[in-house]
Amino acid sequence: MDLGSIAEYEYSIGSSSGAVDLKTWTAVATSTFTEVLGLSLQSGNTYYVNVRAKSSWGNISKVGISDGITVDFVKPVFAAPPAAQAEKNDIVISWNKPAIGISGIVRYIVEERRADKPQWKHAVYYTTAGAVSAAGAASVYAVAAANQEPAQYSPQADSVPTITAGQLQIVLTGQPAGTYHYRVKALSGSGVMSDPSQETRVVLGLATKTEVISSVQAYPNPVDIRKLAANIYYDLNQDTDIEIQIYDLFGMPVKTLNFSSGSDGARAGGNTVRWDGSREDGKKVSFGVYLLRVKAKASGTSKVYKLGVVH
Repeated sequence: MDLGSIAEYEYSIGSSSGAVDLKTWTAVATSTFTEVLGLSLQSGNTYYVNVRAKSSWGNISKVGISDGITVDFVKPVFAAPPAAQAEKNDIVISWNKPAIGISGIVRYIVEERRADKPQWKHAVYYTTAGAVSAAGAASVYAVAAANQEPAQYSPQADSVPTITAGQLQIVLTGQPAGTYHYRVKALSGSGVMSDPSQETRVVLGLATKTEVISSVQAYPNPVDIRKLAANIYYDLNQDTDIEIQIYDLFGMPVKTLNFSSGSDGARAGGNTVRWDGSREDGKKVSFGVYLLRVKAKASGTSKVYKLGVVH
């Protein structure tokens, strides 16, 4: 300004360029930043911000109008779990694009969990280069901050994806032998993170297992059965009928769990089953130490593990 000074700025918001139907002109003193809350925004609609200045002489500037800001509240949704396939020491993971809103997808995150551990971690993420954005999407998107990916949700690695037969695909190389679970998440262009997809399971290096049953463990140990169930984990080198017998330290039977060959709890690779601390009559066991006997019915092979129960 040649004369005088800025007395105040004003802004307004409208559903078309220059319009003020969403928020009428509002003064913000001389601050060049403001946060507007409580607006009734509609997903898929485009809005415009208007700004003008008033001088100490009472003159009003021309109105500056922003680019259109398109709102997208749509959370990406996966219809199916990813597919995972073991190839030597590599795991190939592929998935179909989720249902998305107008802002498209800017990032996929592939999460991994070993079968013997409950924690999920990032296996890999990649940022799309616009290739999976929705057709006709505008260049600027907005969404409520509460729906954005938490700052602590940091990716572990970056990878370049490929597209095979219409599916997105990555390859994780040099994986140690074991049983893995994978799921996928997607971040929209407006910052809305999807829920995790359903998970998928893959076994790598099964041929190295010589024992029918191995790596028996339980967690948490000890377990407070008033709050949690015990997770019983074991590796199998083949599909086989499994029986888990639970005894107290006096050798009295407490509970028997059975799993049919090929079903959860009786599949080649890592298996995790849950015991809620109940006896055959449905009542909870007393505190103490219990013996878990995991038995392959066909071969008679078994392994025993001690589990502590607290109240």
